[in-house]
Amino acid sequence: MMKKNHDYGEAWRDMRVSSYTDLILTKIARIKELEDQNGCAIVSEGIDANYQDIINMPCLSYQAERKSRTLMRKRKQKRGTKIQQQQHNATGCLL
Repeated sequence: MMKKNHDYGEAWRDMRVSSYTDLILTKIARIKELEDQNGCAIVSEGIDANYQDIINMPCLSYQAERKSRTLMRKRKQKRGTKIQQQQHNATGCLL
């Protein structure tokens, strides 16, 4: 996966699931095109590389979703702590 990072950088971290779906469909179309050309193309990483990209997409999507959920959980916890502090300051006692 680190070798593929040169193509996309860290953009995959901010992608939505629908974007991964689009990328997979694009890869499938490219594989069909390469197969129609008997694997010959002027610029291509080859059929195997495209299959590997398709296999990696769910892994990237899962990692991005986990990161997103972790960030949301941290923000929610931080917000909850801030609300408790505000309530404590307003009432003079911890609720």
